[in-house]
Amino acid sequence: MKTYPYTNEQLRVDELALDPTLNRTIIMPHLNAMQTDFQPNAIRQVVASKRKDGAIVILDGQHEVELVHTLKGPNASIEVKVLHGMSFEDESELVLYLNNTKIYGQRWKYRNSL
Repeated sequence: MKTYPYTNEQLRVDELALDPTLNRTIIMPHLNAMQTDFQPNAIRQVVASKRKDGAIVILDGQHEVELVHTLKGPNASIEVKVLHGMSFEDESELVLYLNNTKIYGQRWKYRNSL
């Protein structure tokens, strides 16, 4: 995968989109645990891709985005590393790299390889 230019931005959580072909569903037990032990200073930077149509699609950090949305509302902001000019194939590859966990498993890796 090639290196893409990026910007670090503070964006409202309602400016960020999910792509069901890239993102897994929200894992509620994980989100509930994050809500129970909410530590604002521990929220990781979200990684997203700005597409040609202007949509900013989350590649990693959807649970953090959902947590901030739930606790602070849709106008709350979060730090996002926004990559520019990515192909869908490179987005898919980066999603798998950033989310290399048992949760994804072979089925998810196969689905994203199509």
